[in-house]
Amino acid sequence: MPSTRTLLPAVAAVITIGALAPATAAAAPGDHFTCRASAVRVTGLAGVGASAAEPVVANAANDPCAADSASAASAPAAVASVLSTGGEQAATSVDATSASATADVTNPSVLAPVLGGVQFDELSATAGYTCAGGAPVAQSSSQVTGLTAPGQSPLTTSQSQQLHFAGLADVTLNETTSTATSTTQRAATLTLLPILLGGVQIVLGEASVGFVGNPCPVVPPPPSDPGSGPSSDPAPAPSPAPPAAHVATLPPGCIAMRHHGWFIRAGSAALGAHRQVVFHATTRSGEGTIRLVTSAAPGVLRHVAYRLDGRVIARARRVVLRSATLDTTHVHRLEVMLDGGGRRARIVRSFRFADYTSIACSGRRVVGRIAPRAVRVGGGSVRVHAIVPREVRGTAKLRFVVVPGHRHLLRGARFRLDGRPVRQHERNLALTAGQLKASGTQVLTVRLVPRHGRAVTVRISFRTRRT
Repeated sequence: MPSTRTLLPAVAAVITIGALAPATAAAAPGDHFTCRASAVRVTGLAGVGASAAEPVVANAANDPCAADSASAASAPAAVASVLSTGGEQAATSVDATSASATADVTNPSVLAPVLGGVQFDELSATAGYTCAGGAPVAQSSSQVTGLTAPGQSPLTTSQSQQLHFAGLADVTLNETTSTATSTTQRAATLTLLPILLGGVQIVLGEASVGFVGNPCPVVPPPPSDPGSGPSSDPAPAPSPAPPAAHVATLPPGCIAMRHHGWFIRAGSAALGAHRQVVFHATTRSGEGTIRLVTSAAPGVLRHVAYRLDGRVIARARRVVLRSATLDTTHVHRLEVMLDGGGRRARIVRSFRFADYTSIACSGRRVVGRIAPRAVRVGGGSVRVHAIVPREVRGTAKLRFVVVPGHRHLLRGARFRLDGRPVRQHERNLALTAGQLKASGTQVLTVRLVPRHGRAVTVRISFRTRRT
C-alpha cells in the first residue's frame, strides 16, 4: 500500500516553500555503487551445480551496480528434495544518486515431506543507498508473509527474529547485515536439521548494495556571508513575508492521515470457471518503486503482460515499476493482459499521484474473539483465521487469511460480507472501518474451491461496535 503517516491531533496544513538547491558536481571517477539480488540460494546440497543452487540472480557480478532483472516460475528440479517455490524474481537498478536491489519469492516450501515442512506465502527483501547531502545513506527492509510449520500458527512479520522447528530447521527472519560500505537484507535463512541434510542452508530473498569511494555528487557549501563591507550593488529589496499557515484543530478522538504516493486498486479476473486471477500493486515510497504482482493457482495462468498508457512495459507476473518514470500530473492507465486455458482477460486500472490528508473520527472494535475455523476440503485441511487489531481505524484493518494444508490444495477462495462480494487479495481479505457495522453482527462467507473435489463454504459471524 502507499505510505501513510498518522499526524498529531493538532494538524497544520502542509506548506511547500520552494528554494534554490545548490549546484552539484559529479562524483570522482572510479567511485560507484555495487548491487546484487538473489531470490533463492541453496548451499551444502550434494550434486547441485551453481546455476541450480542460485537460479535467479540480478547483477550477479555485484561490482559495479547495473540495472538487471531475472525471474523463474519455480525452483529447479535439482533442489526439489529440499525446496519448491511458486515463483521467484530479482531486480537491481542504479542511477547517478541511488542504487537498489530487490528479491521476491512466492509460495516457497522447505522440506514439505517432513511433517509438512516450513512454508511461506511470500517473502520479499530490499536494500538500497540514496545520496543525501553528498553522501550515500542506507535503507533496507524485508517482509515474511504467512509462515507456517508444525506447531507454528501463521506468522506475518517484518521484524527480525529467530525460530526453531525441531527436526526441520533453525530459521532467521528479516536479518540485516551492514558494514561501513555495504548493507545486505535477507528475508529468511533456514539451516536444515535432519541428519542426512546437515549443513544445508537455504536463503530466501537476499538484497545487497554497497559503494566504492563516494559515488554521490559533491554538494558545495552555501555561499559565505558577504559581510557589511562597501559595495556598489544596491541594497536588496526586503523579501515578502510568507503566508501565514492555516492550523486546523481536530475534534477530540479524531486522527488525521497523510496519503502521499501512487494508489493502484487491486483487481481480479476469471479465465473460465473456478480459474481466478488476482492482481495487486504495492507502493514503496522510500524505494521509489511500485510492485505489480499477478497470481493464480498453478496451471491457470500462462502469460501476463503489463501495458502502461498503451505501451507494453513487461511480460512477467511480477514487475518492479520505478515511480520516477510516472508523471505526477497525469492520469495513467494500466492494463494487465491475461492468457490461460485458451481464454484471455484484462484488468484495467486508471490511477494518479495522490497527496491529501484524510480524517477519521470513529473506528470499529471487534467484540469478543473470532475463533479460527478448520475444515476438510479436497482431501486436505484448510484453516481460516482472523488478524484483529486493537481498533479498526485508518490504516489498521481487520484481516482474514486462508491457509491451506499444502500449496496446491486450493484453486481459489472467495469472500462475501453479508452476502456482498468484497475486494480481496488471492487468499486474504482486509476490511476497513467503513466496511464494518457501527453496531451489530455481520457474517463473512468464505467459499473454498479445491483443485479436486467439491467446494466448501465457511461462515464466520462476528460483532463490531463503534469507537
